[in-house]
Amino acid sequence: MAISPTTWNPADKGYNVTLSNGNLTTAYANYTQNRVRAVTGVTTGKWYWEVTLDSADDGCRPMLGATARTISVGSNTQEAGELYVGTGGFAPGDVFGVAFDADAGTIDITRNGVARASVSGLTISGPWHPSCGGYDY
Repeated sequence: MAISPTTWNPADKGYNVTLSNGNLTTAYANYTQNRVRAVTGVTTGKWYWEVTLDSADDGCRPMLGATARTISVGSNTQEAGELYVGTGGFAPGDVFGVAFDADAGTIDITRNGVARASVSGLTISGPWHPSCGGYDY
């Protein structure tokens, strides 16, 4: 099954998210209300997507994955399928790979090809959409 390319959803993001480049680029300068979800979601099969870091400060705390829940403008809640991938040491050009297996209920994330985070045991009922943001602290 082929999935059409997707973009970040301007109607499904926190209020500190700015979208640009035809909704392909997301930016935020605050670690609250900074998540965004993609337009396209799936309930079955295997998905893979990549996120390239354009810039980051020393305290950069990326959170990537997928979520079934709509991201409300005021939401700060991290979902079970969104994984915190660490703090600091990130550089422009870093590529995060996200492998989502809806049938197995797993998400695996790599940074520059090296395993970074994973989760299993997710219950997939309804479409799950790629998501990203910064870890709220």
